[in-house]
Amino acid sequence: MKRTIIQLSEEQLDYLLDSMPIPTEDESPIIRSLRERLQQALLEMRQDKDGKAVADYSNSNSNLS
Repeated sequence: MKRTIIQLSEEQLDYLLDSMPIPTEDESPIIRSLRERLQQALLEMRQDKDGKAVADYSNSNSNLS
């Protein structure tokens, strides 16, 4: 599967996370992984002084590949 970079602003990340359904115990591992990665990116973006994401997930091991 080919990967691509998606650029989202802090507001867009926040909106996307708010739009996702409430986590459940029987949630798909792919959805769980996506939620965790989005939350981590949002945290790192909020910690960056310039408002730009500083995380690089291009080489991470995940269920999204």
